[in-house]
Amino acid sequence: MGKDLVILVDGSYYVYSVYYAFPSLFNSSGEPTGVIYGVVSILRNVFIKYKPKYMIIVFDAPGRTFRDDLFQDYKLYRKSMPLDLSVQLPVVYKIIQAIGFPVIVVPRVEADDVIGTLTVLFSHNCQNSYIYIFSGDKDMMQLVTSNVFVMNTRVDTLFTCQEVRKKFGVSPSMMIDYLSLLGDHSDNIPGVPGIGIVTTKFLLQHFGGIDVIYQNLEMIPLLVGLRGAKSIFLRLEKYRDLAFLSYELVTIKQDVLLGISSCDDLSIKSLDIEVLMSFFERYEFKRWLSDLSTGKWL
Repeated sequence: MGKDLVILVDGSYYVYSVYYAFPSLFNSSGEPTGVIYGVVSILRNVFIKYKPKYMIIVFDAPGRTFRDDLFQDYKLYRKSMPLDLSVQLPVVYKIIQAIGFPVIVVPRVEADDVIGTLTVLFSHNCQNSYIYIFSGDKDMMQLVTSNVFVMNTRVDTLFTCQEVRKKFGVSPSMMIDYLSLLGDHSDNIPGVPGIGIVTTKFLLQHFGGIDVIYQNLEMIPLLVGLRGAKSIFLRLEKYRDLAFLSYELVTIKQDVLLGISSCDDLSIKSLDIEVLMSFFERYEFKRWLSDLSTGKWL
């Protein structure tokens, strides 16, 4: 018997990807439709291609998260959501739910944390399954195991443990340490200033994690093969607090309270044809209307 496939989608990643990649689209009433059409198209194509048993779409909640409390400059350079995007989000949610896919939004945490928690739920309660996480966020690589994979559709790569090592030079279990040293400009996670990719890989491959690095800090100036070892030692010493703050920021929570007792609570439901027809008519998705009427939409 083959394993069941569980697909967890970082909906927020795809919402922004579609918004900035696709041209602006509007219906005849002037309502923006590009994000609605683009995101729903992606989800429809994923479902048709992979035919998962479960498919859950997770979005970031609006407002502050616990990471903003930890670091006031977290995601400092992210622009506020454009109005023409924000007005489409409620419609995206409703269409996804009418298709039958569960939508999860949890206040004070990010989609990453909900997805991390769902990987634990399915790994423990639905052991005969593979889990595919659809996201372009490299933070997700820390979740990769022998049965959890990250699918980055932008580069058309399914990240296994081997692919993570090939891409980043460390195992998935060390991705938190990797980003804690290197930082992540997209989320304004500081890391250790002046520590680059080559040095990060060298230190992690030699010591095995930032805890061990800091336990053996005095050894770093003596390391053969580490260019600028004395300078690196001084940087690590000076920015110790930033390294451990970054570790906390990049760690994906896996214990978010979701109010879900079993995998069956997240089963795919039947299409709500009436709701979908209403939205497709309003937003003038004529091809989808035709597919719905002939039973070919999914």
